Amino acid sequence: MVWSLRSPWWRTTKATASHPVPQIASARIAASLRSTAVEWQARLGPVSTAGSVTPAARLAPALQHLDHDLTRKPRVAILGEFNAGKSTLANLLARSHCLETNVLANTRVATLIRHEDDEADHLLVPERRRADADAQRSGPVLSHVPFDYEVVPSRAPLLKSCTLLDTPGLSDPTHADEIADLYARIADIAVWCSIASQCWRESERQAWDRLSGRLRRYGILVLTGADAVPGQADRARIRARLDREAAGRFGAIVFLSARDARRAFDAETGRITDPALWASSGAAELDAIVGRVVSHVAEQRLLRSRRWAHRLLRHMAEVQPRDLGPAWWVAPLRFFAMEGRRVTVALRGHRVDRSGAATTIRTAIDTLEGAMMPALSRLGLGEEARRVGAAFTAARTALGQFGTIGPHGAAVDHLAAIGTRLFHDISLAMRGAERESAAIAALEDRLLDIVGSKKSGSTASRY
Repeated sequence: MVWSLRSPWWRTTKATASHPVPQIASARIAASLRSTAVEWQARLGPVSTAGSVTPAARLAPALQHLDHDLTRKPRVAILGEFNAGKSTLANLLARSHCLETNVLANTRVATLIRHEDDEADHLLVPERRRADADAQRSGPVLSHVPFDYEVVPSRAPLLKSCTLLDTPGLSDPTHADEIADLYARIADIAVWCSIASQCWRESERQAWDRLSGRLRRYGILVLTGADAVPGQADRARIRARLDREAAGRFGAIVFLSARDARRAFDAETGRITDPALWASSGAAELDAIVGRVVSHVAEQRLLRSRRWAHRLLRHMAEVQPRDLGPAWWVAPLRFFAMEGRRVTVALRGHRVDRSGAATTIRTAIDTLEGAMMPALSRLGLGEEARRVGAAFTAARTALGQFGTIGPHGAAVDHLAAIGTRLFHDISLAMRGAERESAAIAALEDRLLDIVGSKKSGSTASRY
């Protein structure tokens, strides 16, 4: 038996047997974005070396998150305190007996239950926002979840559109906040199990309220062991108490008799053998409700795909002008060239002696190196850093030979050649960064085309 403590949007959605993901216009955008994410992760290369990344590779984690967000099925976390019937409920939704359910078999690690035809679904979790802006730009968007979990395949129709996550009991107050935060980041829908005869204790309320609002928004309360409360008067009293104490916290509440539901299906095939018993146990209504919520969450993810494209475009607008192309390395190089030309003209006209000219050029080389080498190291441009460093070494070696040249004209030509050679070698070494800039510009055009925007002026000004 089910009733709602509020009027959730998904209660009016018609459920189907297999709970298909809704086919809406956003699905075309999502498909294009997914293929773009896969293609450009390969083109932009690995997330790089020595703790830093190239500007293009900085986009790879965001592309990975985009692909993950668009391809991962909604995940239903089954939560509750110890021995609240979570594993039994997971078995019912998965139409199998894949999890141990006896009293002594407390779940000690999370178990991910997926459809047997699905590829492996890794538990990846978005990183929390960090205060350090540089670390936030360069850090990974996704990482492996820092706790043990098992993966179990099953063939339930519900698993064609979602995965289930059976979890250990949430009764340890020392880690309650960390666990609640973790589940909030890896799950989309929360099913809270509570024993019907002693449901919704204060400890449960506190544990539920620790979860994020996003996860609690898709909350379903399942009163397990409902066969222990067979009387309608007793159930009415429970309903009245929950109307007072849990109002607004759940979209629906279901009385579930797991003992009856287990007898209503064949665990080998997953087929319902006794539809009437399946319905009277509350399992049919619960299955339909979860299916409707899953469909809604899948639709919201498709709608969110356009937002992901805009987020990527904002990220490119932030990275590209500062770290790529002529914006950061051509300006100091041109300043060096102008300084070299000025000193060469002054030396030719005898307005400066050789010692003063050499000192000025050496200072200009040091200034240029100070502007370029730390930036190359920070950006992870290892090959460019090696070639630019070799150019500075060659320039200093040539400058050391400047004082041994006899004729004045030859000395002037030698000084001019140092600046020209350094300018040429650095420009040649940095062509890789220019190609990277062009690649990001091409990705930007692709994203703009997908979301239907027109490129005009700065990307940042459009959002």
